[in-house]
Amino acid sequence: MRYPRPPKPVDVPANAGFSLIEVLVALTVLSIAGVAFIRVAQSHIETVDRLEVRMLSNIVAQNTLVELRLDPSGINAAPSRVQMADRTWLVTVGSKASSDPDLAEVSISVSEDGGAGAESLLNAFVDTAGPS
Repeated sequence: MRYPRPPKPVDVPANAGFSLIEVLVALTVLSIAGVAFIRVAQSHIETVDRLEVRMLSNIVAQNTLVELRLDPSGINAAPSRVQMADRTWLVTVGSKASSDPDLAEVSISVSEDGGAGAESLLNAFVDTAGPS
Protein backbone atom coordinates (compact mmCIF):
# COMPACT_ATOMS: atom_id res chain seq x y z
CA MET A 1 0.00 0.00 0.00
CA ARG A 2 1.34 3.30 -1.03
CA TYR A 3 0.72 6.45 0.82
CA PRO A 4 0.27 9.67 -1.12
CA ARG A 5 3.14 11.98 -0.90
CA PRO A 6 2.64 15.17 1.04
CA PRO A 7 2.61 18.26 -1.16
CA LYS A 8 5.90 19.95 -1.65
CA PRO A 9 6.30 23.13 0.34
CA VAL A 10 5.80 26.24 -1.77
CA ASP A 11 8.46 28.83 -1.57
CA VAL A 12 6.78 32.09 -0.55
CA PRO A 13 8.72 35.18 -1.44
CA ALA A 14 9.50 37.48 1.44
CA ASN A 15 7.57 40.40 -0.12
CA ALA A 16 4.25 38.58 -0.71
CA GLY A 17 1.04 40.22 0.60
CA PHE A 18 0.34 43.83 1.49
CA SER A 19 2.70 46.01 3.38
CA LEU A 20 1.47 48.24 6.18
CA ILE A 21 1.87 51.35 4.00
CA GLU A 22 -0.33 49.82 1.27
CA VAL A 23 -3.04 48.98 3.79
CA LEU A 24 -2.94 52.51 5.23
CA VAL A 25 -3.19 54.06 1.75
CA ALA A 26 -6.17 51.83 0.92
CA LEU A 27 -7.92 52.78 4.18
CA THR A 28 -7.28 56.47 3.52
CA VAL A 29 -8.81 56.25 0.04
CA LEU A 30 -11.84 54.38 1.41
CA SER A 31 -12.35 56.89 4.21
CA ILE A 32 -12.20 59.84 1.78
CA ALA A 33 -14.78 58.11 -0.45
CA GLY A 34 -16.97 57.46 2.60
CA VAL A 35 -16.88 61.09 3.68
CA ALA A 36 -17.77 62.21 0.15
CA PHE A 37 -20.70 59.79 0.07
CA ILE A 38 -21.99 61.06 3.43
CA ARG A 39 -21.85 64.68 2.20
CA VAL A 40 -23.76 63.81 -0.98
CA ALA A 41 -26.40 61.95 1.02
CA GLN A 42 -26.76 64.85 3.46
CA SER A 43 -27.12 67.34 0.61
CA HIS A 44 -29.79 65.16 -0.99
CA ILE A 45 -31.77 64.96 2.26
CA GLU A 46 -31.64 68.74 2.70
CA THR A 47 -32.81 69.27 -0.90
CA VAL A 48 -35.73 66.88 -0.44
CA ASP A 49 -36.72 68.69 2.77
CA ARG A 50 -36.61 72.10 1.04
CA LEU A 51 -38.74 70.76 -1.82
CA GLU A 52 -41.26 69.38 0.65
CA VAL A 53 -41.52 72.75 2.41
CA ARG A 54 -41.97 74.60 -0.91
CA MET A 55 -44.61 72.15 -2.11
CA LEU A 56 -46.60 72.35 1.12
CA SER A 57 -46.37 76.15 1.24
CA ASN A 58 -47.67 76.33 -2.35
CA ILE A 59 -50.62 74.15 -1.38
CA VAL A 60 -51.36 76.40 1.61
CA ALA A 61 -51.21 79.49 -0.66
CA GLN A 62 -53.55 77.91 -3.20
CA ASN A 63 -55.99 76.88 -0.46
CA THR A 64 -55.95 80.44 0.87
CA LEU A 65 -56.69 81.78 -2.62
CA VAL A 66 -59.68 79.44 -2.95
CA GLU A 67 -60.97 80.61 0.45
CA LEU A 68 -60.59 84.26 -0.62
CA ARG A 69 -62.45 83.63 -3.87
CA LEU A 70 -65.29 82.02 -1.89
CA ASP A 71 -65.34 84.79 0.73
CA PRO A 72 -63.52 87.98 -0.35
CA SER A 73 -64.08 89.61 3.05
CA GLY A 74 -60.86 87.97 4.30
CA ILE A 75 -58.67 89.93 1.90
CA ASN A 76 -57.76 92.63 4.41
CA ALA A 77 -57.54 90.28 7.40
CA ALA A 78 -54.54 90.07 9.70
CA PRO A 79 -51.92 87.39 9.10
CA SER A 80 -53.19 83.96 10.09
CA ARG A 81 -51.69 80.67 11.16
CA VAL A 82 -52.66 77.50 9.32
CA GLN A 83 -51.99 73.91 10.39
CA MET A 84 -51.05 71.52 7.58
CA ALA A 85 -48.89 68.39 7.46
CA ASP A 86 -47.92 68.68 11.14
CA ARG A 87 -46.51 72.16 10.53
CA THR A 88 -47.72 75.64 11.31
CA TRP A 89 -47.72 78.13 8.45
CA LEU A 90 -47.92 81.91 8.65
CA VAL A 91 -50.17 83.24 5.87
CA THR A 92 -50.13 86.94 5.00
CA VAL A 93 -52.54 88.39 2.44
CA GLY A 94 -51.87 91.76 0.88
CA SER A 95 -54.10 93.47 -1.64
CA LYS A 96 -54.23 96.46 -3.89
CA ALA A 97 -56.83 97.83 -6.25
CA SER A 98 -56.71 96.93 -9.90
CA SER A 99 -57.94 98.85 -12.93
CA ASP A 100 -61.27 96.99 -12.61
CA PRO A 101 -63.16 98.10 -9.46
CA ASP A 102 -64.65 94.62 -9.05
CA LEU A 103 -61.23 92.91 -8.93
CA ALA A 104 -58.64 93.04 -6.20
CA GLU A 105 -55.05 92.04 -6.82
CA VAL A 106 -53.98 89.86 -3.92
CA SER A 107 -50.54 88.71 -2.90
CA ILE A 108 -50.43 85.67 -0.63
CA SER A 109 -47.20 85.03 1.24
CA VAL A 110 -46.70 81.75 3.10
CA SER A 111 -43.82 80.88 5.41
CA GLU A 112 -43.20 78.36 8.13
CA ASP A 113 -44.11 79.77 11.51
CA GLY A 114 -40.83 81.09 12.87
CA GLY A 115 -39.15 80.84 9.46
CA ALA A 116 -36.96 83.60 8.10
CA GLY A 117 -38.53 84.35 4.72
CA ALA A 118 -41.47 83.52 2.53
CA GLU A 119 -41.45 79.98 1.21
CA SER A 120 -44.19 80.71 -1.30
CA LEU A 121 -45.60 83.84 -2.90
CA LEU A 122 -48.81 83.72 -4.96
CA ASN A 123 -50.22 86.67 -6.88
CA ALA A 124 -53.79 86.48 -8.22
CA PHE A 125 -57.00 88.40 -8.76
CA VAL A 126 -60.13 88.00 -6.66
CA ASP A 127 -63.63 89.09 -7.68
CA THR A 128 -64.87 91.34 -4.86
CA ALA A 129 -68.23 92.20 -6.44
CA GLY A 130 -69.76 88.87 -5.53
CA PRO A 131 -71.99 86.73 -7.72
CA SER A 132 -73.59 88.51 -10.65
